[in-house]
Amino acid sequence: MNAVLARYGPTLGLLYGATFWGVVWYPTRILEDAGMHGAWLTLVGYGSAALLFAAFARIDWRVARGQSGDVLWLMLGAGWTNLAFVLAVLEGEVVRVVLLFYLSPIWTVLLGRWLLAEHLTGLTWLMLSLGIGGALVMLWDPAVGQVPLNRADLLAASAGLAFAVNNVMTRRLAGLGVRGAVPSPTFLIERRHQGERFELRHWDFYRLDEESDLEELGFDERSPDQVMVV
Repeated sequence: MNAVLARYGPTLGLLYGATFWGVVWYPTRILEDAGMHGAWLTLVGYGSAALLFAAFARIDWRVARGQSGDVLWLMLGAGWTNLAFVLAVLEGEVVRVVLLFYLSPIWTVLLGRWLLAEHLTGLTWLMLSLGIGGALVMLWDPAVGQVPLNRADLLAASAGLAFAVNNVMTRRLAGLGVRGAVPSPTFLIERRHQGERFELRHWDFYRLDEESDLEELGFDERSPDQVMVV
């Protein structure tokens, strides 16, 4: 079961997210017509979900405090994503709003390069160029010779950018990123594991006799992108 989730879970998650953001505008407009303002709708809807699932949340508060800046950006990104998107679909043309919001993968890739040091290939740059070019073709108004943007358009674009911030900060807060088996270093004294953000140096002192042995093994030689575990 875990292997199936690991293989298909990310794809199913993307499909669910795309479907959700693609259809949520319809009940939102119905509720707006019934007299519920978009900001209150967002607060009540997501606030209720937060209260419902809070009991099932597993949060390491020690880690959260250590990464308080990232946590704050995650909260701001998630909050503005929902609020700005709801306001945009209530004010603007749905097709334009959804199109501008779905520029978010572009911002996610660029933020991933900046904040996660992810490598961008030539094919990635080509896909980014095609995405931006396609959006310009769809939004361009030849009558005025530019892409006209109104308040709803700006809200939608900012929601997509905030969604990208949300995604990248979620990845940053996922931990060291060292996955798979971590063998014991007993017979080697030290094993190194390259993670997505840090290099993990795993030590076993069982076979060491003197403290001076640590100096000979380079225990004190640690770079900022390394984490020691004894």
